[in-house]
Amino acid sequence: MFISINSKTFIKRMRFLIWVLFILYCAFMLKVLLFDSFRLEGHQYYDNLIPFKTIWMYIEYSHLFHFKIWAANLIGNIVLFMPIGFVVPLLSRKMKGFRKIFLLSFLSTAAIEITQHVFNIGGFDVDDILLNTIGGIMGYLTLILLFAILSFFTAQQRFITYFKS
Repeated sequence: MFISINSKTFIKRMRFLIWVLFILYCAFMLKVLLFDSFRLEGHQYYDNLIPFKTIWMYIEYSHLFHFKIWAANLIGNIVLFMPIGFVVPLLSRKMKGFRKIFLLSFLSTAAIEITQHVFNIGGFDVDDILLNTIGGIMGYLTLILLFAILSFFTAQQRFITYFKS
């Protein structure tokens, strides 16, 4: 049986699936960022309040770091937050727009960094905030690009009007 994109049942099921995946993503994020096994008990973490200091360190001294280390810190921080910008606008019409996704990405990352610092489970790094915020924005731009492609290749008005409302 063919399922129409306009089917209310199909849309409800997709929305439910997106919610489930988003909740699993959030649980994964909490595990990785706050409870992961690479955190060392009693270890002293250092804070970085200088923008681009950590980023440039990983770039300049990339030959001294194992690929997994600098890739996780540079690329991983971006990719880890892309779902925020991609999924949140799908779940909430109130959370559409560049500024809202920017603020959500920035504030949620700042909250994580502050939590890591306060509970000594990681250092506060302004570069993590920068990279995670870029990730949220890139996720949102990916969503916009996807809708543009879908609206170009389909006559379905639902895709086109989603961002107009």
